[in-house]
Amino acid sequence: MLSMKIIVVVCLIIYKARLVQGRNEVSVLRVISSSIGDTLLECQTEMDIKEEVIQSFLNFWDLKNPADNKEWGCALECVFKKNEFLTPDGKTVISDNVREFFKAAGADGLMSLRMLDLFEMCKDDAKKTINKCDNALEVTKCFRFGIVQLDWAPEHNFWNRTRVHPDQIPDQVTDMVEAPQPKRRSSSNVWRRRLNRPNFRRLASYLRRVYCR
Repeated sequence: MLSMKIIVVVCLIIYKARLVQGRNEVSVLRVISSSIGDTLLECQTEMDIKEEVIQSFLNFWDLKNPADNKEWGCALECVFKKNEFLTPDGKTVISDNVREFFKAAGADGLMSLRMLDLFEMCKDDAKKTINKCDNALEVTKCFRFGIVQLDWAPEHNFWNRTRVHPDQIPDQVTDMVEAPQPKRRSSSNVWRRRLNRPNFRRLASYLRRVYCR
């Protein structure tokens, strides 16, 4: 049986090869990590999450960290809720909110769409996991794996380092290979078609059906 990790890698390789080569994406993920970390601290206060659970997040980007603590999942579910990533029932991604969250961290239009694609694919793959805490954990682990495969992840010990001042973080720029950046808001639908999102999703769906039964 082919694991979901292999499916994510295959899809990301195909997606990456067709579309872009980027720079400064790691800086964007540092900002995202800092924002998530701040929200986690808010959730810790509200949910009385143990300090050791929060400490275990410090090596989040290290894939050797199994991230299998159920309390992680509940903390992450709180983060999703505070950022309004999902509908109130927790079943559907609110795409606009997730995309704007990425853009606020410095991602350009293309990078934010790519991360949104990954997040939605991970959410779709975890749909059979009913418990909200477990579901949030599975989505996050899948997203982490995809970001690491794209070489966008911050250092393993990022949260143990001194935080970089926002003014010192370079702007994220993505070099276009095929499709030009849309200049008008009204062209966004055309842009999304050029990104081949349906083909990407069909490929992921096909691989899951064939190899993950």
